[in-house]
Amino acid sequence: MSERPDAPPDSWRIERWVAPFFADSGLWPVTAVVIAHLILGVAVLLLDVIRSPGAFSLATVAALGLASLEALRRAVLRRRLGPLGATIVASWLLGALAAWAADRAGLY
Repeated sequence: MSERPDAPPDSWRIERWVAPFFADSGLWPVTAVVIAHLILGVAVLLLDVIRSPGAFSLATVAALGLASLEALRRAVLRRRLGPLGATIVASWLLGALAAWAADRAGLY
């Protein structure tokens, strides 16, 4: 049976790998720490791009942004955001907020 190329798969490989971290309550502390590090990484990367834009930091933001958009595109095709999509959106928003706050406070 042939699927359409734009049809989303029922279970995306990355989402299958990440799903247990959201489903198993014993892994929630690990998930919270990983998400906190992701938010911090986004904040530092955004601050680096704003303060001293270099080729490496711009390429990293571009790659991370494209990967995030691809994951969100797959979520939109399935018509549900899911835990992975919500984490991606929250990480970008909270990372941008943390970068803004660190810039205003002069911490970077």
